[in-house]
Amino acid sequence: MVQLSKILHSRDHWKRTTIKCRYEIREFKKTRQRHLKKIVALKQENRELKQQALEVKKNTFNLKREVDNVKPTTLAEKGNGSPCIDLNDANQTRVLCVLLTLNAVVSYRSVPRILELFKSKTNYAVGWVPHFTSVINWSLRLGLGLLTQVQTIASPWVAIIDHSIDIGTKKALVVLRVEVDALSKRGAAIRLEDCECIGLTVSDKVTGETICPELEEIFTRAGKPVAIIKDRDATLNKGVRLWSDQQAQPIPTIDDIGHTIATSLKAQFEKLNIYKRFTALVSHGAKCLRQTELAFLMPPKLRSKGRFQSIGKLGDWAEKMLHVFAIKGHAEEGSQLAKLRKALGAFHPPHF
Repeated sequence: MVQLSKILHSRDHWKRTTIKCRYEIREFKKTRQRHLKKIVALKQENRELKQQALEVKKNTFNLKREVDNVKPTTLAEKGNGSPCIDLNDANQTRVLCVLLTLNAVVSYRSVPRILELFKSKTNYAVGWVPHFTSVINWSLRLGLGLLTQVQTIASPWVAIIDHSIDIGTKKALVVLRVEVDALSKRGAAIRLEDCECIGLTVSDKVTGETICPELEEIFTRAGKPVAIIKDRDATLNKGVRLWSDQQAQPIPTIDDIGHTIATSLKAQFEKLNIYKRFTALVSHGAKCLRQTELAFLMPPKLRSKGRFQSIGKLGDWAEKMLHVFAIKGHAEEGSQLAKLRKALGAFHPPHF
């Protein structure tokens, strides 16, 4: 009977091991297929970027050759050469400054320098070079103009609503519009070009009662969404609920998965002593490593708000540190391992 029991136990053990191995092999094959598809997509993107880089390099070379051929003479002396392009008109100068900021993606301070270059090295007759603060003002006016011109659209769309972190004593309510077709076509996380800002309000005091009329004003101008995506903030939840109750048909609301998981983790771990000890050791370790040769091993910054949304990065860092401290034996005095053990000695597994 004892031998039979051992045989049955051994059989069950190997059966469980085989099932586990099959599951791991199946997951490995799925992961491998995903990675192969991603590699093909990245190679295609790499080829396209290389082609774009060659075109940019070619255009840059041609532009440099043209600039080198221009003699450093005044515009009056260029009368017999190519015709000058007059940019003395104020509106043309403003448009050029805004386009340089938005399309060329240069800083506000760089725009006047570029105009100075046009003025001295090209045939553009730039008679007025504005200050960079004027460029900022014009760009902000453009954004405000686009915001005031928001209209309804025929295709269905979802609204993404969120509050900014306190800016001084104020908070900003931002509403973005994303077409449903963009979500299905993208097949992945949406990008900035998929979003349109349709509402922005700044308030000193934020409550559910103040959010409701703000949403009413925004959705009256932009139309009603088919769904609303938001975080689990109590104030925002109340404001959206009050607005939805006023509609003929309630609008579905979707809680952001990132905030939902972060809220669950916060409720589960925030009050645990082991978590409090862990965060205290992380803060102490960051202070010991800051501005040293081991600063590259500093833990991720502990945010006071939204900490659990990036808790995964902190966990990855702690796991790597545990592997480092798992090295047995005495570290050579003055070595990086010895310094690291001194700074983060409390992370050694036996102390947990």
